[in-house]
Amino acid sequence: MWLLNTLIRCCCKRKTFLLELSKSVNPVMLLALRGKEAAMEALCGMLEMDIIESNDLKMQMITTLQTTAIGKKMYTALCERQIALRELQQKGGPKKLTLPPQSTDADLVKMLSAGSFGNLECLSLAFTQVTSACAPELIKLPSLRSLNLWSTQ
Repeated sequence: MWLLNTLIRCCCKRKTFLLELSKSVNPVMLLALRGKEAAMEALCGMLEMDIIESNDLKMQMITTLQTTAIGKKMYTALCERQIALRELQQKGGPKKLTLPPQSTDADLVKMLSAGSFGNLECLSLAFTQVTSACAPELIKLPSLRSLNLWSTQ
């Protein structure tokens, strides 16, 4: 049991791990029902990353989480994060954004097309492999005031 707890706590935020673990979701729900926090974290991770397709199974997971005080607290925190994310997306997105080092033009275009960035005021592309080819995408950011291009291509 110790090894399983360690493995789940270590990897419960990794989508590939949760995809594999979702094949054994019933035993994980049983562990969560018995009060194992690591199993509850794994269930919350599966719900947060939308790994489970079946709505019935999702409802079963939510019910399992709500049977314990800790599980209820974890599920409430998950719901609050999702609500905050939706509100942020509706308000025009974040004000500051830093692209990870080694990101490319394709990464920037993919990210900008995936969400709402109407409120973005500060964008850091430092240490990325972004080139002038993505300039047409940057022009579409109406609130952009600061652009860090240090050490880019």
